[in-house]
Amino acid sequence: MKLEPGKVIAGRYAVAEQIGMGGMAVVYRALDTKLNRPVTLKVMREELMEDQDYIARFKTEAHAAACLSNACIVNVYDVGQEDSMHYIVMEYVEGITLKELIKQKAPLSNKELAAIAEQIAQALSAAHKKGIVHRDIKPQNILVTPQGLVKVTDFGIARAVGGGTITSETETIGSVHYFSPEQARGGYVDQRSDIYSLGIVMFEMATGKLPFNGTENVEVALKHLNEPLPSVTELNHSISEKLDRIIKKAASKSTASRYGSADELLAELRDDPKRKKAAPKTREKLDSKDDRKIVVAAIFTALFIIALLTGLGWYIIDRNKPVYVSPPYVVGLQSSEAAQLVVEAGLVWRPENVYDDTIAEGVVISQDEPPEGTVEEGTALHALVSLGSNLMEIPDVVNKSQEEAYAVFEQMGIGVTGDTEHSDTVPAGKVIRQDPPAGNKMSPETIINLFISIGPTIKTVTVPNIVGMTEPEAIEAIQSKGMILGTSTKSPHDTVEVGIIISQSRKEGTEVQEGSELNYTISTGPAKGPTPTPTTPIKFKLLKIEYPLSEDMETVHLKVNKIIAGGAENVLDEVIPAEDFPYSVRISGTGVVEYQVYYVGEDGQLYLIIVESIDFDKPD
Repeated sequence: MKLEPGKVIAGRYAVAEQIGMGGMAVVYRALDTKLNRPVTLKVMREELMEDQDYIARFKTEAHAAACLSNACIVNVYDVGQEDSMHYIVMEYVEGITLKELIKQKAPLSNKELAAIAEQIAQALSAAHKKGIVHRDIKPQNILVTPQGLVKVTDFGIARAVGGGTITSETETIGSVHYFSPEQARGGYVDQRSDIYSLGIVMFEMATGKLPFNGTENVEVALKHLNEPLPSVTELNHSISEKLDRIIKKAASKSTASRYGSADELLAELRDDPKRKKAAPKTREKLDSKDDRKIVVAAIFTALFIIALLTGLGWYIIDRNKPVYVSPPYVVGLQSSEAAQLVVEAGLVWRPENVYDDTIAEGVVISQDEPPEGTVEEGTALHALVSLGSNLMEIPDVVNKSQEEAYAVFEQMGIGVTGDTEHSDTVPAGKVIRQDPPAGNKMSPETIINLFISIGPTIKTVTVPNIVGMTEPEAIEAIQSKGMILGTSTKSPHDTVEVGIIISQSRKEGTEVQEGSELNYTISTGPAKGPTPTPTTPIKFKLLKIEYPLSEDMETVHLKVNKIIAGGAENVLDEVIPAEDFPYSVRISGTGVVEYQVYYVGEDGQLYLIIVESIDFDKPD
């Protein structure tokens, strides 16, 4: 299902053009007509709309990205569902993917490589601090603007984790050329897996090549597990020693050998290399014998000074030998008490305040240096200190309109998703229920899911054929189908006996809404006039049609004509389902009457298949 330009989603997002397509979604540029700004509209592919696993992954992307706010992460504005179509509305980023940039310019310069890597690391740092591991870092999921700004996107397989998450061996997680050894073996995955993927991305930026390739995904995965990372310097002689070192450490096969956090990687990217002083120039020739004497004297003097300074240096080094201390254990203490203990131990107190739903305000949640180890005196001890709970009570928006409900949560800074359901009690456009329900506590990262009414379920019934029935028979047939008796009119008829249904207002076999009316006309017999010439009474019989059908035909369009003086009278013109054959047509007449049965072809032409003379005077 391709969205055409001009199509409006949710009464707000006007489609402009398709700008991309992935394995899970089609991406469009659109206009938010409410705020008059360009947006990116990501719509789940039609063939996946019934796949609950992909629907869950699609919602995961929305939920994961919606709770992140960082200049290096694509913002999510809105998520929702219209009929069976799931969509995400995101910030529109003008630019290209990092994959396209690599194809155009690789190998990138040291300066450009470092700038891009630093911004990706900033995005990962923000996600990891929210407990979210991206798990699919690759150049295709990174956008670069013409100004060099970087935006990370596509959190479709992200996971919110604490200490780590296990990747199932049967699950396709990440792209095989970039995923970590632990992803390849189906092991524990944490923030260090994202750091490995970033290391592979940096390798590709530096060389224009992927470190591991193969004809099959399994072959590539095994290389991630077993083969050493190729030398960056052999492929790019201009790579700086610092960047070469960072790439090797980030893409280490052992998680323990990698950077422990994105912040640690950031710190090394931002650290300027020390500059080495140039050696002083010396004269290549000495002009005279005196000059040589001066040089010899200078050499002996220099040797003496060096020996003196060496002894003094060892003395200074010994006096300034670093002192190592054991960090105090401050988890569970008040921040002020913890600070005092840390300072008394000779360390620097570096607290970071974060919200926590279970730890009281001002209490230390964790520390980075364990008490059983030792660190150099003056080292900073980083700790997380609780700001207390930031949970808010969820308001009740049931029976409010969709616009009112969305406005309530937008004002609170809470993300909202919407699903639609039929309801026999809640008017269309209003909230049936909400998840989580009202009264519960939630954090700003919580996503509220609203279920919006699209009105009652519409039931349909099939119109019966009541022509030729008596009125009591017709009434029973109408009511048994869930329809309502409509207007009954009477009309004279020269051939249909009194009390028999002549016609009906709706065509037999059509689908109508349950409770629809069906009007009909009843024969009053021949019109009154001069005493008619006695005629033979009209009799009724059934014309049975046993038409041989091919197996691939689902319906047959039949026409039955009654041959009368001066021409023919059509008594049937219907499309008959194949399963209804053999099919019987109720006919009437006197004496011997000829009937012709035609099949109407796909070209609209009539094909005569049966000619039968019916003797109405002959008993059945």
